[in-house]
Amino acid sequence: PISIFTFTSGTILTSASVNFNGTASYDPDGTIVGYAWDFGDGSTGSGATPAHGYSIAGMYAVKLNVTDNSGSTAVSTQTVTITDRPPTVTPTLSSTTVTPGQTVIITISASDPDGTIATTTVNWGDGTTDTISGPPTTDSHAYSLANGTPSATFTITVTVHDNSGSTSSATPGITVIDSPPAITWTPPPATAVSGQAVTVAITSSDPDGTVTGVTVNWGDGKVDTLTPGTTTDSHTYSLTSSSPSVTYTITITAVDNSGSTKTATSSIAIQPIQSSSNVSFPLYYFGILAALIAALLVGTFLAFRRHKVTHARLKIDLEAVKAEAGRIENQEFFQSVKDQLKKDKE
Repeated sequence: PISIFTFTSGTILTSASVNFNGTASYDPDGTIVGYAWDFGDGSTGSGATPAHGYSIAGMYAVKLNVTDNSGSTAVSTQTVTITDRPPTVTPTLSSTTVTPGQTVIITISASDPDGTIATTTVNWGDGTTDTISGPPTTDSHAYSLANGTPSATFTITVTVHDNSGSTSSATPGITVIDSPPAITWTPPPATAVSGQAVTVAITSSDPDGTVTGVTVNWGDGKVDTLTPGTTTDSHTYSLTSSSPSVTYTITITAVDNSGSTKTATSSIAIQPIQSSSNVSFPLYYFGILAALIAALLVGTFLAFRRHKVTHARLKIDLEAVKAEAGRIENQEFFQSVKDQLKKDKE
């Protein structure tokens, strides 16, 4: 007899059913009465069209032994290639957005339908690769950012390898964002006078790097750039005496090594210096001044009258009656003077 058979074409995966067909076998002088199959993995079968599945990937020599009605036999052999089923992997990140230095944890769930997980690699996308033997569980990593880079996105590649050498990968992404610097400062008073020095106290820090610079914008066009470690800055505003009060916004800006910034602001009202010509007084000042002037005028008038009287020439006629020789009675003299003054006044 002549042994001939066919089987399922294409890629055959583990555990898949492979269909064999030996009906093309024949006997030139008789008939085929028996089909004996050896599937190459220790399993056997019979019949013209059996089916068989392989649990392990590999190459198997399949044999078909046919027997004709005379008892004669013939064997044909073909190789069947079984392809391994790849493992599966599902990674889960503790966070998809982190800051530099913050630990991110990746939990890895992996399995293999026709074998076991041999190794797992985690490529964090920044040049760091971790290899885990056996079934994976978790892995962790902390990112850093290059100077001048406020943020970056990395692709993490998780690859599992099974016992047959098949692999499977997953690629979650993660974004690293720089934490901005912090500013602690003491704002100046709410108001100040033109020409008066205004001082601010400043402290800055960066949780994931260093502060590379601090600027103070005084709001009037003056900007100071402070060297690292400087904790105070001062400025003097200038207004003319005729200028109205002006409010300025002071802006403190800190920059860190990644280029991230933080600002703090405060307002200050600057009052002009008043000149003497512009000095105003309450109304009651004028009342006091008027009273002083009136008192001065009255005093002057009285002094003038007294001067006039004391320097007047008086003509007094005295009669010497009832007087002793050599003297005049006081009462009569002063009464005469009073009478004369009264006449002059009239």
